[in-house]
Amino acid sequence: MFGVYQPLLFALSLFLIGWKVVLFLFVIATLTTAIIRVFSKYVLLLQSAKVSLLICLYGILLLFGFWFDHALGLGIIGKHLWSNGFIILPVIIMIMATDKIFTEHFKITKKSARLALAEFVFITFLSRRMLEVQFLRIFILSYPETLLVVWVLIIIVGRFTGLQLFELLRFMPLIKKHLEDEEEE
Repeated sequence: MFGVYQPLLFALSLFLIGWKVVLFLFVIATLTTAIIRVFSKYVLLLQSAKVSLLICLYGILLLFGFWFDHALGLGIIGKHLWSNGFIILPVIIMIMATDKIFTEHFKITKKSARLALAEFVFITFLSRRMLEVQFLRIFILSYPETLLVVWVLIIIVGRFTGLQLFELLRFMPLIKKHLEDEEEE
């Protein structure tokens, strides 16, 4: 459901601005998406209008959330965050993640949804840990051409249409039976 792209972006957000702010942004994004979903049940809107309304309401609720945090002195949004130019990236990522959850009718009671959420958390955790490795960050910044190798590998894997490893394991009894039948003939 989520793939790899959104957990990677989520991990990047955690790395850039910290888990408290990401959780704060995620809660506001979830609330915004839920409001728009309920609203769109009563008012028929095109998808582009829904997304525009979602972003606008998210901005309003973010401003209210920032004011609320400042007024109560919670300290979730620190002063250092206002000078961080990367804050826009997590804001957009939270909208993408929550919008995907609600547009795909994500139901946590389904086994597939729980598995998708577990995959999301695992990939996010693994990516976050990889971003902490100083050697890896320096290597990618020093040798960005290695990303071309990754790009080629993605194309090769994406075009692969043969049996996958799990399919081979799953169908092994049938393959063995077929081989036995051929030997008998």
